[in-house]
Amino acid sequence: MITLDMLSFAKIMKTIKSNSLSISFSVDKRAMSKLNINIIESKNRRRSITLNKLKKNVVEYEIPQEKWTAQARFPTEDIHKIIKDMGSYAEKLCITFINNKKDKNTMQIRCTSEIVHEDLHTIVGESLDSDGEDDDDILITGVFDIKVISLFLKYGNISQNVILYVKKDKPFMFQYDVGDFGIARFLMAQRPSKDSNIQVDSDDDDDEDDDDAEEL
Repeated sequence: MITLDMLSFAKIMKTIKSNSLSISFSVDKRAMSKLNINIIESKNRRRSITLNKLKKNVVEYEIPQEKWTAQARFPTEDIHKIIKDMGSYAEKLCITFINNKKDKNTMQIRCTSEIVHEDLHTIVGESLDSDGEDDDDILITGVFDIKVISLFLKYGNISQNVILYVKKDKPFMFQYDVGDFGIARFLMAQRPSKDSNIQVDSDDDDDEDDDDAEEL
């Protein structure tokens, strides 16, 4: 296992052209502390990058084998642009996953700030296996720091889709397919409720009932 500085790695991913032909990751047995990244940008152009491992002491964390309530696939490019735009005028955002008779496998991304009263985007994703019953209504919400969540969205340069895994009272998990490297998974912890003033309606049909709004 190689532990990398996430900020530096995200900056490298940002420089990779989205139309590159391929990208591969490897570790040389003679230099196990370094990660090699090889990019074929075009027929006549190649690029090679070698990253050093993180020198600081870090705590290794293994993602638990959770039984997620629901999971769905979304286009990375759309989500990346929405969050990037929100980052220009807000510090945090709210992501809500909805699955019911009205909204199937829907992601809502919302933010508020001193400049914008509310900015709401809705994206319909592709359903994957769900551990919940088909007739169960699902509404799971999390509030996140835009600066932090933007770091791993740089994978949009090399992965067309992101899979969102959700479960109540658990961090959201984002999974990317990164070619020869396999998959990359990120657990995004939610902000404490007292740190956010973003309000999310639990039921759009009861807008007049103040009790149906939850302050995160």
